[in-house]
Amino acid sequence: RLAKLSEEMGLHHIKGMAHQALGKYRLAAQAYEGAADQVLDKEGDEAKAAQYLYKVKQCYEEYGQIDEIPRIKRRIIYYQRLPSVNVKIIQFDKPLREGDKSFLTLEIANDGFGIANDLVIHIRGEDFDLQQGKIPVRIKRLAPNLTIERQIFLIPHAHGNLPLDFEWEWKDLDLNTYSTMLTGQIAVQSLDDSRHGQPQVVY
Repeated sequence: RLAKLSEEMGLHHIKGMAHQALGKYRLAAQAYEGAADQVLDKEGDEAKAAQYLYKVKQCYEEYGQIDEIPRIKRRIIYYQRLPSVNVKIIQFDKPLREGDKSFLTLEIANDGFGIANDLVIHIRGEDFDLQQGKIPVRIKRLAPNLTIERQIFLIPHAHGNLPLDFEWEWKDLDLNTYSTMLTGQIAVQSLDDSRHGQPQVVY
C-alpha cells in the first residue's frame, strides 16, 4: 500500500524503502534510481543523487543483478568526482620460459573523475621471482583521464599455466581507500619447449 501511494505521489525514495523492506530488491533498486534521477532533474544535487545510487547498488547486489552494478558504480564515480583505477598487463617482451627473465609492462589507468592518491599495486605469484625494489609498484598521485605504464621483470621457476595475482588500492582526496583484485594465469613454456609465439595471459 505504501509503495502504491508513493508511486502516485512521485516519492520514489519511499517506494524504494517499501520494496526493500519486503525483500523486493530489484524493484527497490529501480525506485531508488528514480529518486536519484528526480533529485538531479529538480534540484541538480549530485551528492544527494549519489547517496541514492549507493542504495541502488546495494539492492542490486542483494538481488544478484550483477550486470547493472558497473553502470551504477560509474554513475556514483561521476557524481562524486571519484578516482577509479584499473591495472592490466599489456605486453611481455618475449614468450615466458621457465628460468628466463622476461619484462612485463603494466598499464595503469585512472578512468575516474578525481585524483587517485597513494596508489599501491601488489603482484603475487608463488611460481615467479619478481623484481626486488619495484614490488609493490607505488605511485603518489595519478590524475583523472591519465594512463601510464610501468615495467618490471620476473622469472618463472615452473611451467604451465601459472597463477599471477594483482591487487591494488588507492585513495581519493578525502583519504577514503578503495581496492580491487585481478586473479589469473600466465602460460609459461618449459625449458625444452621450442615453440615461438606471443605470451598468453588468461584472466
